[in-house]
Amino acid sequence: MVEPTGKAIMHSCVFRALRVVLLSAAMALSCCAPVLGADQLMVCGTDELFILDLDKTPPQKVWKWNAATQPDLPETMRGKFRTIAECKPVEGGSRILIAASSNGAALIERRTGKVEFYATVFNAHSIELLPADRVVVASSHAPGEPGDRLIVFDL
Repeated sequence: MVEPTGKAIMHSCVFRALRVVLLSAAMALSCCAPVLGADQLMVCGTDELFILDLDKTPPQKVWKWNAATQPDLPETMRGKFRTIAECKPVEGGSRILIAASSNGAALIERRTGKVEFYATVFNAHSIELLPADRVVVASSHAPGEPGDRLIVFDL
């Protein structure tokens, strides 16, 4: 058995402490206001994100977003939203965070669908707003790419 070095132990402790701080901040921010009405459901998982009106029979799309049709998103970024892993409304539902395992992360203005922030994040699986106009994205393992990390961006 190989014993970890002092440096490896320190990095592990720092990573755990950072994780606790970021998760605490995310939990505090995510419980501040209702994000969608009780009659709406946000759905994602492919290249499209949409909101359903559950009061309609059958439920109907009342809002949708697809990276392939976004003129404010560079062409080189559009393919990075083929597999949206997470979508979540924030700030009372006025903005939407998106993490895509096909290497994209974004913040969308719900009213217009405008992309306010985007980044390449290898195998992105979760995204949260942080104080001071920042966002944190969880990146999991991607063979040959920099994964297994939390990445903080300034918006």
